[in-house]
Amino acid sequence: MISYNFESDNFLRINIKGEVGLEEILDFLDEFDRFENLPADIKLLYDLTEASLLLQGDDVMVVGQKAEEVTQKYATVKSAFLVTHHRATALSYLFSNLAKQGHTERQIFSSESMALKWLSQ
Repeated sequence: MISYNFESDNFLRINIKGEVGLEEILDFLDEFDRFENLPADIKLLYDLTEASLLLQGDDVMVVGQKAEEVTQKYATVKSAFLVTHHRATALSYLFSNLAKQGHTERQIFSSESMALKWLSQ
């Protein structure tokens, strides 16, 4: 399950819980693409601490391409990935290294406080 809410500190928190596969992630990105009135400099916190990602390496490439497509309208995109499980960490690392656009920053964290501190910089 993927849910999200806009936090008061001007960032979007995306909560990913349970078993989540490629189609659900692509559906979320399609929904994200339809968001209006987001700041030009967007900050995203992906909470993967309760996620079981049902992705393979090639799926990460597909997600990366879609993410680049739906975020191209923003001046900057700063994404923090909060992870605690090895698989989510590895997949987040692969995804983070796919960023092709110069306006995209991605970092992986095991502590929410450190992720929030990085996003606020």
